[in-house]
Amino acid sequence: MNIIDFLNEQKKWTESKYNLWKAYHSDYEEYKHWQYHNPNVKTQNALEAKILRQTHVIEKGMSLSHPREKFGVQKAMELLDFIGEFVECGYKIKDSVPVMNALGVLRAYLAYHEERGFKPEEVLKKFEKYSMYLLEKERYGIVEVNKAEMEKKVRGSFPDFFMSRHSVRQYSERTIDVEDIEKAVKLAMKAPSACNRQSCKVYFYKDKDTLGHAMGKEFRASLVILDEGFAKGIRKHIDTENQTIA
Repeated sequence: MNIIDFLNEQKKWTESKYNLWKAYHSDYEEYKHWQYHNPNVKTQNALEAKILRQTHVIEKGMSLSHPREKFGVQKAMELLDFIGEFVECGYKIKDSVPVMNALGVLRAYLAYHEERGFKPEEVLKKFEKYSMYLLEKERYGIVEVNKAEMEKKVRGSFPDFFMSRHSVRQYSERTIDVEDIEKAVKLAMKAPSACNRQSCKVYFYKDKDTLGHAMGKEFRASLVILDEGFAKGIRKHIDTENQTIA
């Protein structure tokens, strides 16, 4: 290789590395500016994104069969802080679907706890100045559905079937037949996609151990001890072992 060819190769290599660095730096600056936790970004879209995310946390808690008692007070207060920041920036609540939804979910959250004999005063006090924006007939939060209702919708009209769709978080303990899963996958393959080329795969796991291994998490179980004396004895034994190891 003569000196000219060598210099041309070095030039190409340098340009390639420079373009790679330039693209990386551009992506880094974009991410740094627009990332979720940047407190300096106060556009309407950015604040609505935070409000949507925080609203979902509260909705998820209400959808559980046995949520932690008096759950969500801190999360609800944080959501109200986000809404307050939204208003301080001059954005209008009535023009924002995410904020209206958040207020509706907060109302449902307060009603949820009131039905269970708990009244989070700090949340209620902060919420009251925004309650005027909601209409009584509007419904937010969670919806309770059962298997019979869902099966009835399946046998009904096509629009009724689609409108019955919800995100379900509680399931029965019954094992699903492999044939039923194969049928569901076969039907899903007819869902529209780009050029009808299916770009996804389905992985089927029959037990928790295999699923946990695939997710990089080994199976874990929780043990509840109701006998106070027995529980204290175990706690004392664990503490003694920890002190010995230390």
